[in-house]
Amino acid sequence: MISTYYLLDKRAAYKASKSVPLLADIRYQHNSKSEHFRFSTGLTCNPKNFGQQEIHGREPNSDQKKAMMKNISQIAERIYYDGISKGQLPDRDTFKLKIKQLLTDAR
Repeated sequence: MISTYYLLDKRAAYKASKSVPLLADIRYQHNSKSEHFRFSTGLTCNPKNFGQQEIHGREPNSDQKKAMMKNISQIAERIYYDGISKGQLPDRDTFKLKIKQLLTDAR
């Protein structure tokens, strides 16, 4: 099973910012244990326009950002289920690299 969660990067550097990086947190089962990793999606969002892992409509370009978030989730699921069908799930670093490669190919 795989899940993709989205959260804002709330490090001190971005506390007063109106445009905060959006992170993806990928969680999945691998060899009977839970694995997860985070990476920057390349998207930014005003913290006031983000809640419950969703960008609200008042955010500029919210439709494109929502589509990108959905695309990231679909790519992660595809990599995970392809790995299961082949009997070889990639490790965290390889998984992250594959997601980023497929995202750049999709753009």
